[in-house]
Amino acid sequence: MGVLRRFITEPRPMDSELISDKLLTPANALTATRPLLAAKAARMLLAGDRYVTPLVVVMAATDMEGAVARFVDKRWPDAGRGTTKSGIVADKYADVAAILCVAGATLRAPRVAMAAKAAVAVALGQEGTKVAWALNRGAQYRTATSENLDFPANALGKESMAEKLIAVSAAVATNDTDSHILRTGLCAVAAGFAGSGALHGEQARREYDELFQELMAEAYVAPELHDVSEPAS
Repeated sequence: MGVLRRFITEPRPMDSELISDKLLTPANALTATRPLLAAKAARMLLAGDRYVTPLVVVMAATDMEGAVARFVDKRWPDAGRGTTKSGIVADKYADVAAILCVAGATLRAPRVAMAAKAAVAVALGQEGTKVAWALNRGAQYRTATSENLDFPANALGKESMAEKLIAVSAAVATNDTDSHILRTGLCAVAAGFAGSGALHGEQARREYDELFQELMAEAYVAPELHDVSEPAS
């Protein structure tokens, strides 16, 4: 269990009665903001600009939209402005887009410490592996069922993403200081959270792969059951 697990809750299932179909909600606004902030931070990093850290910290903080949605659900349960179907789906894509954008720029940023770049490379490598795996499994599932594969989010995956965002934020912070001591400390933080995020990300990917195998087994068994149940003509 990681240090962030206590702050991570299991996402609600898509069939929960509290999930609405509305688009304009506070949580969805945070989700939509994350890739935009990531793009701005990436441009600043590549240009060698300072004061990128506050922007990246705000970007990482938008990953708290789940907590915001749950608060709205609890405070105004009949408003339908809390957890939404579109938000559950968009959150995963916003996470990946933001982390890949900022992490990729961090690797090429002229002012980021080399040790921090190494930490980011660990997180980026695992995230890239996860994305490639998801695309491959999605293609296999479409071939077998003609349907799109959509994995439900889980707490371990959310924890992994939060740790990677902290690692990237710490790495980016080395861009904004010339203090050797501070840069060394930030590199250590980035390395620790990148390693933990990569480990938890791989564990989450394996859990998803087990779910994928179950779905594929059902996809191949279901037609056979259907054929057996049909009356002979």
